[in-house]
Amino acid sequence: GERRELRGEERRQRQVCIRDSHRAEAEKSFAFMSDAFITAVAPDQMGPGVTMREVLDAAAPRIGEHFAGSPVAEAKVRFTFGRTYLDLGLYRQALEQFVHAHEVRLTALGPDHPDTLQTLDGHANALLRLGRLDDADPIIEDAVAGRSRVLGPLHEDTLTTTTRATT
Repeated sequence: GERRELRGEERRQRQVCIRDSHRAEAEKSFAFMSDAFITAVAPDQMGPGVTMREVLDAAAPRIGEHFAGSPVAEAKVRFTFGRTYLDLGLYRQALEQFVHAHEVRLTALGPDHPDTLQTLDGHANALLRLGRLDDADPIIEDAVAGRSRVLGPLHEDTLTTTTRATT
């Protein structure tokens, strides 16, 4: 009875620590993104006519420093930057952010975490958009294998990556 209560209390305390850690990372990410956008439009900075690319280009070099000690938050912001660059048609910049995000997630979360596999897919997608098919193929194969193993072969994310392999 007493031992079970102690284990329950330990589990509850771990959950609180995890929740607080996620909240702190989210707040740090929000602060970085807010600062990047608010600073960019300030009249003494880039001004109200600033483009999304200019905001990203100005903020991207500061990601590593801002998120030192918070690798999961860093990778999330880098992944977001990668997707945004990809949507803007800036594939080289997208690739750079996806590669960094994947390296960070690989170290922090391990190779089979869904977020790590997500950045691997982004990396492959950027390579495909750059026309670097030979470089993309082994990355797509790794992403399909990982997503199939972790998420299942019929999961939406697995099927998305599998589609990349056939295009």
